[in-house]
Amino acid sequence: MALKTTVIINEITNLSDARYCAGMGVDYIGFRIDNEHDKYVDVANYNEITNWISGIGLIGETSGKSESKPEDYKIDQLLIDNIDQLAHYTGQPAIWSVPMVDLQNNISTLSDYQSKIVGIVITGEDSNLTENHLAIIKDIATRFDVYLSFGVRTDNVLNVIDELPIKGLALKGSDEIRPGYKDYNELADILELLEEEDSYYE
Repeated sequence: MALKTTVIINEITNLSDARYCAGMGVDYIGFRIDNEHDKYVDVANYNEITNWISGIGLIGETSGKSESKPEDYKIDQLLIDNIDQLAHYTGQPAIWSVPMVDLQNNISTLSDYQSKIVGIVITGEDSNLTENHLAIIKDIATRFDVYLSFGVRTDNVLNVIDELPIKGLALKGSDEIRPGYKDYNELADILELLEEEDSYYE
């Protein structure tokens, strides 16, 4: 199964989400590795979950403010959501997760991070994408791979990926109602809309 665009699912906490995402053709799933975060997944649980899945990229998500070490996890990519940590980061290029409001305030300094990041996840609280948002996203996308994490709904997701020069989407996982039972709601609806049509009869 393939999706129409690259998709990252952040804050995975359980095997149900991980297996669902792998089955739906999601490209990357992310796990919070900060031990003070409410979505924190420790190394033992991380290994237990990821040992059941294959063919999907693994991201460690961190603000750099915990005792957890990325090297303790077998990850393919690091995601940093703290600009201070990014400023002092010296490892392999990472993904930067940043709220739109903070991105607006740091556009002039983005060139300082050119060698530190391979992509930007733009987050936000707004349910709609304004003209100002669109202008900023288009500008940033000329220099970095952009993954949009806000303003995306079932009624606009296809237009968003068609009209914006973004690399893909970054959506969030959710908690299990009880072990092995999930209600995926809008996440499932969006992923189903992104499924490529079968080409058997073309």
